[in-house]
Amino acid sequence: MRTKLMLSNTLFALLKNKKAGEITVHELCEKANVNRGTFYKYYKNVQDMLSCTENELFAQYEYLFSEITALSNPDIFVYECLKLVKENGPDCRLLLAAKEYDFIRKIYSLAHDSTIHYWRAQFNCDDEKLLEKIYTFVSSGMFGLIEQWIHSDFDVSPLELASVINDMSDSCVSTFVNK
Repeated sequence: MRTKLMLSNTLFALLKNKKAGEITVHELCEKANVNRGTFYKYYKNVQDMLSCTENELFAQYEYLFSEITALSNPDIFVYECLKLVKENGPDCRLLLAAKEYDFIRKIYSLAHDSTIHYWRAQFNCDDEKLLEKIYTFVSSGMFGLIEQWIHSDFDVSPLELASVINDMSDSCVSTFVNK
């Protein structure tokens, strides 16, 4: 695991100046001080490393989502998602830096239906178009806050950020639904 973390941190550093497609295995391994044979034990190439990182992290979110749906308790769901982000900080930074991987969109889609369903019941609203617009607006803001939180090296606890996100979401939905 330490080797994967070294590779991940080095790739993150390289992505500050290059696109993922411009980084070679040789360059990554040289900078990480890792043997290329060790790299190939885990990955086929740099793109595969990013893809594997994304898939492993997304599988954790899918499992979390199956255990705690937004419908049952959105406050707990957001908090648990943020805990997972913090626990996987290096991988999350790497995926954000790569920009070629649409990890956030996958998470966005994963929570979509149950969130809309929850809001429909919670706020007694059947206006699908309005709920879709609110979801797009709220989730974009939420992902922006999470990205900022990751870049600030998790300057507040997952519980604090979850509280802010949930309060903002509820406030936004109730403002537009109750017009």
